[in-house]
Amino acid sequence: MFRRLLSLYLTIIMLFGVFIGNPLQIDESFTTAVSEYLEKKGVAGYLYSREGKYFYTASEPWQRALGFNSLYDAAAPYVVMFYDTERFDFEYENKDWRIQFWKGQYGWIFIGGEIGIYTKPTYRHINQYDCAEREDWLPMSFELVRFNHFSLFKTPHEKRWWCTGFIPGSLVIFSWRSQLKMNCVLTMKDAKMRTGFTKALTEKGYSYTIDGLDVHMVF
Repeated sequence: MFRRLLSLYLTIIMLFGVFIGNPLQIDESFTTAVSEYLEKKGVAGYLYSREGKYFYTASEPWQRALGFNSLYDAAAPYVVMFYDTERFDFEYENKDWRIQFWKGQYGWIFIGGEIGIYTKPTYRHINQYDCAEREDWLPMSFELVRFNHFSLFKTPHEKRWWCTGFIPGSLVIFSWRSQLKMNCVLTMKDAKMRTGFTKALTEKGYSYTIDGLDVHMVF
């Protein structure tokens, strides 16, 4: 079921991506109408930012019902999703937290990145996380950069559980995901949460800077 849903999403989003990219020189009024529709209504839980020129997830997309576990990443190549990912786990306020990052190839003609926030009760020992409830959303944003010099887009710094951005494009080869990097900023709830997250960053060898409750890091 998961793979079928993702395949449907990729098919629809790619078709609209062709219209937005307009490689066939489709009438400008048509592409404008499509982009306005995507900006307001979206498709399959995804919206389009005409200002930033990227696709992103709505605040309450259908994916929330799925929660998250590591099997989803294992299945990704079967739906033409080739990305790097990193998970940072820590405990805070009697919950197990997972903040996960992704960047890479999404379908045949899209590249992008994601930051997701997930929680589960500490007594749940299986590796199944829930998408963070609204009270656990965090202000976060990222800039997607290619080849260390070319900024592809920036997401606004807003409170949410899933920060995403995708644009039409392709990696030189799907295995070369290091050509993309994400300059990320996440705002923690308090100093205790900041300590838990930065400790998880340090344990996996990531550097970061702190500005109040803001944590700046590169993925």
